[in-house]
Amino acid sequence: DSELPLTDDAVFEAEEGDELFDLQSWATTHGLLGASGSGGGDVAPVASVEDAVSSVLGSGKQGDALAEAATEALKSFPREIAAAAATSAILKIASETGALANVRCPWAGEDAYGPFLESVVDGSTVAGMAALFAVQTFLDAAGWPKGVIEGIFLKFYQEDICPNEAFTAWKEDTSTVAPGRMTAIMQTNKWFGWFAENAADDSDAEEE
Repeated sequence: DSELPLTDDAVFEAEEGDELFDLQSWATTHGLLGASGSGGGDVAPVASVEDAVSSVLGSGKQGDALAEAATEALKSFPREIAAAAATSAILKIASETGALANVRCPWAGEDAYGPFLESVVDGSTVAGMAALFAVQTFLDAAGWPKGVIEGIFLKFYQEDICPNEAFTAWKEDTSTVAPGRMTAIMQTNKWFGWFAENAADDSDAEEE
């Protein structure tokens, strides 16, 4: 596979009060909740899933152990909501610890939070889209640190966190309202050229 060049000099300071992806709006738009946002129950699942994600991350586990714990803790929630909530929460941790500035995204590796993210997306195109929109929204609030969105997309591709279809669906989506849309599209234009070539190679390899 050809390599997408990344720079190592993307350094920034995250602003206080980073905005998270609007899970309530996303869930309602995609028919995952009723108009009231209650999901048919007394407690909005969006608030509940954020609490569940926080509890899982508070365990101190990482890698496969964290993914196993997350699978059990989040199994009752819509996958799309869980994926967006997990992505937002992990990005916030990465930002607070300074790890987000590294465009090679070690925080999404197999020994860190990668298996957790992969387990909540679980090969779902829509859940993968939700995770990518969470990335877009978070980076918009952070002021678009140089090269970071390309680095995250590349890492999510390399670690199989999001299926290939999710990247294409995110790029082509015209119905989701999320901050930073045009900037995200422009900053990933080069990456999607690389992705198109490598996704085609992946498809050819599967057919052989």
